[in-house]
Amino acid sequence: MLPGDFVPQLRRRTLVAGAMALLLNIGCYSFQRPPTLTSPVGGVVRLMLTPQGTTELARYLGPRVVSAEGTLASIRADGALVVGVDWVAFEGGQRQPWTGEGSVTFPRDMVAGIDQRTFDRKKSVIAALVVTAGLAVIAAIALAVSGSATSVVPVGGPPPP
Repeated sequence: MLPGDFVPQLRRRTLVAGAMALLLNIGCYSFQRPPTLTSPVGGVVRLMLTPQGTTELARYLGPRVVSAEGTLASIRADGALVVGVDWVAFEGGQRQPWTGEGSVTFPRDMVAGIDQRTFDRKKSVIAALVVTAGLAVIAAIALAVSGSATSVVPVGGPPPP
């Protein structure tokens, strides 16, 4: 490998490693409706808002927000959910990181549904198989390339007469 080839190869390897890590992260979790309406404090939840919730909470979340995702900080005595919001989704399906600060209180009557992030075993197994296959292909290519680039270089000059 020439010194100038090192940086592009490092970038490719970093990109591949990042893509595989993202695949594993996406594969390992999914949002499911919990069997009961209570979610554990500290867990990640997605709250779907009622039309009234979209209107009333616009001053905190932004206009046209139909769902918010984040860490459930607490459940108040009146049933309101206090969430450290990380992501919001808008009418039309666009999703973006939330840029606000602190936690948002969601009155119970403004929440149409609650989904809880849970470990998804089936997706995790599929993601692990895809990552393993990808690593095997990368290793095979690396071995093939390094094997074809080797050459014998005599050491110490020509053999004696």
